[in-house]
Amino acid sequence: MSTPQDPREPDEPDRRPGGGMPPPPPLNPDEDGRQQPAVPTEVRVSFWIWIGSAVLNIAFNLLALTGLDELREDFRRRGQANGLSPDEVDSVFNTAIGVTLVVALAIQALYLLFAFKMRDGRNWARAALTVLAVLNLLLFASAGGGNGMNTLFNMLPVVATVLLFLPNSNAYFQARRGH
Repeated sequence: MSTPQDPREPDEPDRRPGGGMPPPPPLNPDEDGRQQPAVPTEVRVSFWIWIGSAVLNIAFNLLALTGLDELREDFRRRGQANGLSPDEVDSVFNTAIGVTLVVALAIQALYLLFAFKMRDGRNWARAALTVLAVLNLLLFASAGGGNGMNTLFNMLPVVATVLLFLPNSNAYFQARRGH
């Protein structure tokens, strides 16, 4: 028996494409309904390198907090030699560590924000990440480099940035500029 809305006989198969279901919506529609270009592999890999780099930076900053005893003692010796009381030295030290940690976390939050915006095709985020990579490289070079692991860790943003300027990536950012 059929319903008034369905004129087919019960045993008759639906021959419309998709079995009578409406077509699925586009995967990545833009605000005005236009199809967005697919994110190329180079941009996806760069995105995950930036995310990994930020997570590693946060982990290393938190890990550095466990090794502050020697630094605190050196700070106390120098502060007391300059006439500061132990309480004053501790207050300055704790403030300096707190401010440093907040700034480091804020910088990593910017890395994450820029990485997500870059993956969405925002050219300004690609430019911001490029500037951060260059600054990171300059700071690393001015500090005299480091051991193999430190070098590898500091080269991650450079690799991520190079990926953002390969032909597929450039085409993606140019296509997104029109959206």
